[in-house]
Amino acid sequence: MTTPPSMRVADLFDTVGEAWEDQPWVALGERPGSELVFGAVGKPWQPSIEWRRVEPEHFPSFDEAGWAKIAAAFVVHPYGAQRSLLTYEARTACTDPESTARFARYWTLVSAGVGVVLRGTLRAVKAAAEQGSRPGPGR
Repeated sequence: MTTPPSMRVADLFDTVGEAWEDQPWVALGERPGSELVFGAVGKPWQPSIEWRRVEPEHFPSFDEAGWAKIAAAFVVHPYGAQRSLLTYEARTACTDPESTARFARYWTLVSAGVGVVLRGTLRAVKAAAEQGSRPGPGR
């Protein structure tokens, strides 16, 4: 397996090379240049996550039992004259008590690892943003 040259949030919605119906992540809203909200419906507690595509207009009302709705947002806040603060927030809402219990057991096991991955991702975003803001060869 090769590492992709970059990983972009937009890649969540890029369906090139795969069936549109198989892409579970959907854009739920945005303020161009400052905020992106996206979500997916799945069963993350399964060894191989089962995803279910739910269109953005149906996402808030989706309530079929057995699923977890995951919504996440990246927000860029002005921070001084020439800096920005990037925040990430994710929320999960399950559609029934059994799914809530399954998700709680799953999250107890994986939350520490998810935190490590997200902090590493944010450090990589910071490094890329800082590199992009410095003049260099060819810029």
